[in-house]
Amino acid sequence: MRKFLFSLFAVLFVLAPSLAFASEREVPGNVVPDKIEYIVSEKGRLIPVYYFEDPNDAQLFKLQKQETINKTMNMTKTPDVSINALVFSYEEYLGIRPYDYSYVYTRNSSSQTQKWTRTVTRTSTSTTTIDVGGSFKDIFEASVGKSWETSVQFQDTFEIDIPPNKQAEIWTWNEAEYYTFSYRNCGLLGCGSKTYFTAINVTNNFGTDIIITNFRNPGGSY
Repeated sequence: MRKFLFSLFAVLFVLAPSLAFASEREVPGNVVPDKIEYIVSEKGRLIPVYYFEDPNDAQLFKLQKQETINKTMNMTKTPDVSINALVFSYEEYLGIRPYDYSYVYTRNSSSQTQKWTRTVTRTSTSTTTIDVGGSFKDIFEASVGKSWETSVQFQDTFEIDIPPNKQAEIWTWNEAEYYTFSYRNCGLLGCGSKTYFTAINVTNNFGTDIIITNFRNPGGSY
């Protein structure tokens, strides 16, 4: 019945932009929010609002969620690509994972609920874990058969009711594609050993969470 009700609400939110409701939806890891509600962003996205009385639980929840989101799919192996004396190999597709977390937040120090309207505008840029030079775009596209997105932009507006003496945090991230590559330095006497690195290709998909908790510094290694 809960699944049916959630589906019904998911349809109704298109007709009721101010919708917010509590849920017992499962969340990753061992930390469970005290309450979950949903709001609809300006672009019509259904955004979860997680309530935590203990700020430490809020931080642990973010760490757990980053570690558990991982969508994988099969990719076709392609031949090696040679650039000058370097031979690059596409090794493995690791899946879609959260990348480039960012947050904005504000505090309500009053005794009344306050409404916070905030537009978040940000970019995410594709990267590699080692410097492989400006030719990697060509290497990636020849090996994987997909475009290497140099950067993508995100913008959306959120309207949040902040309870008294609480703070609201808007967390955003890119749902990026992770790949393992390697390269070898080759010459007349053959090729050296492989050096492995990760290529992170950003996508046009961004995720958003909102956290309501007691005053804290939301910064950390996420």
